[in-house]
Amino acid sequence: MYENIAGLIDLKAASKYKIAIVGVPKAGKSWLAYTAPAPLYAFDFDTRSESLKEFCAKYKRTDIAGKSYWDKNPNAPNAMDQVEADIAAFEYDKQQGKEIPKTYVLDSMTYMRTAMEHTLIYQQQQLSRKIKIGSTVLNIPQGWDIINGLRAYMDYIVGRLSELGNVIAVFHETDETDK
Repeated sequence: MYENIAGLIDLKAASKYKIAIVGVPKAGKSWLAYTAPAPLYAFDFDTRSESLKEFCAKYKRTDIAGKSYWDKNPNAPNAMDQVEADIAAFEYDKQQGKEIPKTYVLDSMTYMRTAMEHTLIYQQQQLSRKIKIGSTVLNIPQGWDIINGLRAYMDYIVGRLSELGNVIAVFHETDETDK
C-alpha cells in the first residue's frame, strides 16, 4: 500500500505513541484512553476517579491503576509536585528493571493545566496578578510568560512520560461531571 510514497512511516515499528483525544462531553474520551495497552496508569486531574473505578469493574480490568491530583488550595499547590514524584518513581522502577505501566493517561489536560498554572504562579509570582474575593486573595495568571511557561511545562511532563511508555492526553471542551 502506498508503495510510491518515499519515507512513509511504518506505524507497526513505533514502540511508543503520543495520542491526544478531544471530543464533546460524554463522547467516550476517557473510556477510549483506558482501552490502551496495559498495564495503564491514569493521572486523574478531573477528580473523576469513580469513572475509572466503574470502567475497571465493568470490564473486569485489574491492570489499570491511577491517582487523583488536585490542589486543595491554589495558593499552596501540591498536585504537580505529586505528579513529578510519581513520574520519578516510575523512572526509578524502570532503571531497576521493575515492571512499569505501558501507557500513561493524562485525564484531563484541561485540569492539569490549572494545576500547572498554580505551581508556576506559586514559584514565580510575577506571572500573576492578585485579586481579592471576600477575605481570600487569589493569584490569577497574566501575560504571555504564563502561556509559554505552561506550554514548556506540558512538554516537559509529556516528554518524561513518553520516555517510559505510551502517553494519552485527554482534552475536554467543557467541564464534565459524572452522574
